Amino acid sequence: MTITENSEKNFISKFIIEPINNSIYGLRQVTKKIGYLEAIDGLFLRVIEEPLMLKLLTSNYQFEISGTENLKQHMENGCLLISNFQSAIDPLISGVSVMHITKKIPNHVLPLKLGVDSPIMNLVRMNQTIFSRTTGLEEETIEECLAALEQRKIIFFYPEMQPNLGNGAFLPFNPGYIQVAFESKRPIIPVAIFGTDRVFGPKMKIPAMKGNIKIRFGKPLFYENLFKDVISLDFRILEKVNKKIQRKVKNLWSDIWAEEEDKKKKDNS
Repeated sequence: MTITENSEKNFISKFIIEPINNSIYGLRQVTKKIGYLEAIDGLFLRVIEEPLMLKLLTSNYQFEISGTENLKQHMENGCLLISNFQSAIDPLISGVSVMHITKKIPNHVLPLKLGVDSPIMNLVRMNQTIFSRTTGLEEETIEECLAALEQRKIIFFYPEMQPNLGNGAFLPFNPGYIQVAFESKRPIIPVAIFGTDRVFGPKMKIPAMKGNIKIRFGKPLFYENLFKDVISLDFRILEKVNKKIQRKVKNLWSDIWAEEEDKKKKDNS
C-alpha cells in the first residue's frame, strides 16, 4: 500500500466510518434508554435480516448447522455461546443460526472499536450487541451480560475479540466471559464457525459469493462441573476453565475440518 493510499484509508476511517459507527452506537443507546431498542431490533432481525441472510446462505453457500440439539436443550433459560472468530461476518452467521433454531434473538459481545474500517461491521453493530470499550470485558459490560441472562437470553461471546488469521489459527481467548458464567451459573456451549475466513477473511475487501460455511454447537459445560468447590475466581481457575473451553472450540473446528477433508477425498476418488 502506498503512502497516498494509506493516507486516504486513514482519512476515510477517521472522518467518515468512525463517526458513523459512533453515531450508530449513540443512537442505539438513546433508543435503549427510552425502551424501544429491543422492539426495533426484533422487527429488523426477524422480518428482514434472518429471512434474507438464511436465503443468501442456503442458495449461495454450502451452509450447514449441526449440533442443534445441544442448543435447543438449554435455550429457554439462557446460556453462553463461546465461539471462535474468523471473520467480520461471523456474528451475522451465528446470529441467523440461533434465530433459525430457537426463534430467539441472541446478544453478541464485541469490542466497540472492532471493525471501524469494515462496512459489514456496521450491520453487525445494528444487531443486539453488548459493547465493551476494551478487548477485555469492563464491569459495565459484565453487568449488562448478567442482566440479559436474567431475562433468559442467549449470549454469543467471541473471546479472541478480533478476527484471527483463519484456517484454525486461533488467537488467545480473553477470559472475561468466565466471570459472566460464574456469576450467572448458566451453561457454556462451545461453538465452532468454519469456512467464513475463506468467504470474508480479514484481508479480503469484498466477500466471496461462493463458499463452504459450517457452524456447530457442542455439548454444554455446566456450572457444577466447571466451578466445583470454587468460592471465588482467581487467576488459576480462570486459566484452567479458559483453556478447557478453548480446547473444546478447537476440537469442534478440527472435527469439521476432518469431515470436509474426507469429503474431498471421496469426491476425488
